[in-house]
Amino acid sequence: GWNLAETSSFIERCEHAQIEMVFMLAVLHHIVVTDGIPIHELVGLLSRLTKKWLVIEYISPKDRAFSNLCHGRDYSHFTEEFFVTHFKTRFEITDSFSLSGSERKLYLMQLKQK
Repeated sequence: GWNLAETSSFIERCEHAQIEMVFMLAVLHHIVVTDGIPIHELVGLLSRLTKKWLVIEYISPKDRAFSNLCHGRDYSHFTEEFFVTHFKTRFEITDSFSLSGSERKLYLMQLKQK
């Protein structure tokens, strides 16, 4: 809209909605590697979008899809511990399980109360 004031952005609309759960399946590595968004920025955004729950898939740099995105860049630091450490700043990990036969793991997280 005119002067960016006619309608709110998608993010603004989500922040004002009562979204109980956000799903991030097979997308984290695209945001971090392809788009170069720092993980702490993503954690902050997700904590603003959900009112309670987050289901997110961690994909190891050893995963073929992840390594294909890297184009030779080193993402060996993007370990599961690195992932968990960043998400624990805003979320409590409620449950997790590995997806058999892969380098992927699903996490159920609950937003920490402010």
